[in-house]
Amino acid sequence: MIPAADMVEIRQSIDRIRRDVALGLKQMQELAADVRETRNSSIRLENSLRRALATIQESEDWKDGSNPDPD
Repeated sequence: MIPAADMVEIRQSIDRIRRDVALGLKQMQELAADVRETRNSSIRLENSLRRALATIQESEDWKDGSNPDPD
């Protein structure tokens, strides 16, 4: 049989492990949310850059006459 003092120490160790695991899980969830937010921001930035590039290209086309006048 395991001595009572050892059982108390084992229970305390198990409790610490549970707290550490819960904290680790919470941190992983927060990190996953940050990754999703960063990915979404990256997608928005990419879309903005594509629109800006298209606007610049359109402006350049009008300047050099490669975009015919619709009238």
